[in-house]
Amino acid sequence: MRILFCIPYAGASASIYRHWNNRIPDTVCIPLELKGRGSRWSEPFYTVFEEAIEDLLSTITPYISPANRIGLFGHSMGALLAYELALALQAQGKEIDQLFLSGRSCPQLDSNKEADHLLEDDLFVRKITSYGAAESEYLQDPTYREFFLPILRNDFFIIYDHKIKQAPPRITCPVHILYGTYDQSTLGDLKNWNKYTTALPEYTEFQGGHFFIKEFEEEVLHLIHNQMTVDY
Repeated sequence: MRILFCIPYAGASASIYRHWNNRIPDTVCIPLELKGRGSRWSEPFYTVFEEAIEDLLSTITPYISPANRIGLFGHSMGALLAYELALALQAQGKEIDQLFLSGRSCPQLDSNKEADHLLEDDLFVRKITSYGAAESEYLQDPTYREFFLPILRNDFFIIYDHKIKQAPPRITCPVHILYGTYDQSTLGDLKNWNKYTTALPEYTEFQGGHFFIKEFEEEVLHLIHNQMTVDY
């Protein structure tokens, strides 16, 4: 069985991927829900980055078997989680088959990251809006803001809490880097992802901004399908 696990970006729930399930031929799409949102809204937020990885590990590990072909997709914050989750599985001898990292610079470029989760509300909303998410316009509504800002702040904290390992192990499975031409958050040398993989990643550029996965969804799904059906 081919299974694609998908990790959402900051502020989002697993629901953003639910409609993918019937759109990637011969592949079952399983969106991974993070704590404090969606179907897990009543659960407390993660307190450290590693807690999120342990949580995701407990969900995905039972599916790792020779009978399954496993892919892992993450966008933005989800890509960072996907990268570390792939490393954690690899450390346990449970390597996945394909890793898709979307809209995310490599960890090396996070070394000078800012504590955006501590910004005053209006400045924090302005920061979120700069990424171009259609949903960000709803943050002008006080009720919507009261509900979603805590989720976003915790997600930005999780990103901030991520610690770069000295000389981390390289990802050994095939890696695909997806990015938007006009995405300001991934400016810099994306090719630095080469330092985190044993084989050169495959880079695919989309003529969009940070949320190119919405505008070019069909192309993204086509890419995933092609790679999930490749035999190595």
